Amino acid sequence: MKRLFIIVAFALIAFSMFAEDTEVDMGTTTNNVFQLRAGASFNKKISILRLHFDEQLRFNPYASQTGNSFFNRSHTTVGIGVVPLSFLKVEAGYTLKIYGNKDWSDVKEWMRHRVYAGLTGSVHFGSRKQMKLSLRERLLVDMRMDSVNLNEKPKNALHLRSKLGFEYKFEHVPVKPYLSLEIDNTLNAPKHQQKNGHQYINEIKATVGTRWRLNKRNALNFYYRYHYGYDRDVNQKKKNTSIYEITTEKTHIHVVGINYEFDW
Repeated sequence: MKRLFIIVAFALIAFSMFAEDTEVDMGTTTNNVFQLRAGASFNKKISILRLHFDEQLRFNPYASQTGNSFFNRSHTTVGIGVVPLSFLKVEAGYTLKIYGNKDWSDVKEWMRHRVYAGLTGSVHFGSRKQMKLSLRERLLVDMRMDSVNLNEKPKNALHLRSKLGFEYKFEHVPVKPYLSLEIDNTLNAPKHQQKNGHQYINEIKATVGTRWRLNKRNALNFYYRYHYGYDRDVNQKKKNTSIYEITTEKTHIHVVGINYEFDW
C-alpha cells in the first residue's frame, strides 16, 4: 500500500508538471520595409470644437519581391476635439482600416476598426513664441472582426501611445519644420504574448518633416518616418494543448510621405 501511494504521488506530480504551459522559442525574424504614404486631412474650427477627417493610403513599392500587394492599407479617420484651455486638447475618434494583403473574399479578414481617446498638452516658448513643445497621450482599441484564438492574441487590442513633438515657426517663411517621437505600449497582450511576463513596447516611431503653408487654408506636409516594430507571434501548436510556439518579430519600416491639409 505504501509503495502504491508513493507511485500515485509521483504520477500526480509528473502530470501536473506536464500540464503546465510550455513555451517553445522559435527564434527571431527581421523585416526591412520601404513604404510610401499619401493622404489628405480636413480640419474645421467651431469655437472650442475641432472637427477632423483624414484619409491615408499606404503603399509598398517593392511588394512584388516579397509576394505582397502594392496597396498595403488605408486608414479613414473621423474625430472630434475640444480645446477647453489654450494649452490643452481633449479628443476622440474612429478609424476604419482596410488591409490590402488579406483575403478579399471575406470582409472580416480585410476590415478592422479602431476607436481612440486622448489628451494633448502643449506650450509655446521663445522670444516670439515661435517654438512649440507638445505631449499627446492616446488610448486606443484595435478591433478585429475575424475569429482569433484568445490564447494567442486579443480580439480587441488595447494600446497606449505617447507622442512627444517639437515644431518651429519661422516669422517670414511659410514652412514649419517639426520632429516627433512616439512610443506604443501594449496593455492587454495575453500571457504568452507578453515579454518576460509583462506588457511591452510594441512600436517606436521617429518622424522629421515640414509643413509648407500654401495659403491661409491649404498646406502640404512632407515627412520621413522611421518605424520600429516589435511583436511576439504566438501559435498554439494544437487547439487543446498547452504547448505554445513563440516567434519574435522585428520590423524596420522607412516611410516617405506627403499629406494635403485643408483648414477652414
